[in-house]
Amino acid sequence: MTSTRLNLAVIGGFVLLALVSLIVSLAVLAGRTGASDGYSVVYGNVAGLKYGSPVLYEGYPVGQVSAIKPLFDAGKVRFRVSLAISRGWKMPSDSTASTAAAGLLAPMTIAIKAGSSATLLNPGDEIAAGSNRDLFATVAGAAGTVDKLANEALLPLFGNLDRQVTAVGTLLDDDVRRLVGNANRIAEAAAQTMPPLLADARAVTANLARVSQQIDGAITPERLAAIDRIIANADQATASLAKSSKALEALSGDSGDDLRIAVRELRLTSESLARHSDAITQNLDSAAHNLKDLSRQLRANPSLLLRAPDEEVEAEGGR
Repeated sequence: MTSTRLNLAVIGGFVLLALVSLIVSLAVLAGRTGASDGYSVVYGNVAGLKYGSPVLYEGYPVGQVSAIKPLFDAGKVRFRVSLAISRGWKMPSDSTASTAAAGLLAPMTIAIKAGSSATLLNPGDEIAAGSNRDLFATVAGAAGTVDKLANEALLPLFGNLDRQVTAVGTLLDDDVRRLVGNANRIAEAAAQTMPPLLADARAVTANLARVSQQIDGAITPERLAAIDRIIANADQATASLAKSSKALEALSGDSGDDLRIAVRELRLTSESLARHSDAITQNLDSAAHNLKDLSRQLRANPSLLLRAPDEEVEAEGGR
């Protein structure tokens, strides 16, 4: 009996110790481990907040939500959220308190962001409300933005794409078919024309090959040497002509008067020949006629070369 009571006492003490540890742990996690100071913040929406929601200061738990009270002002409803924050906690006066959730399934918390002012908030003061960092609100805002983007940008874009695709389809139906038909006809014409062209090209290539072989055979070292000699002789002839030209220039400079007299006499001679050219031409024409008549007589009677015409006439009279 004593052993049973001892066992029950041990078990009860263990359970009691576990309960105390659980309560202490919950109190530590909730930030209610000691005396607290009261602050407040006003929100337009307290979705997810409730009594006991944790309050974090730059991520560190400093208290909890102690009460939520609605405020009615000119038909609008706002909510004053009372905060119980660890006593003696110093917060700059320009600090802001925002509602936030660490994740999709995480509970809503109030996150206080420290300000930079040197003036501190006193217990009972109101903390300025910051922007709502609720994940659902963010998702809702993003959904609204996506919806606006879809209505104002994507739908006109898809409409424009549809018109462009329709235009391209029309182009493919009308122009591309004609282009394909023209390409087919060009290909058929090329198939008919290419064989003769290839044959002509092969013939031209063969002729070029033969000409190249002939040129290779014609251009021998001996002929190249002869060409070099011809070029050298041409150079020498050019040099000789240059020397002759210089000599003529020197001669004309030395005997200028004699050359002028000779040129004047040559001109007079040519003028005299031009004046008597008609008479000379007539005499030459008469001589040509006489030679022609003599040639005719000689062909008719070659004996005229051996005797005179008068002797022949006397002989015929004596008979």
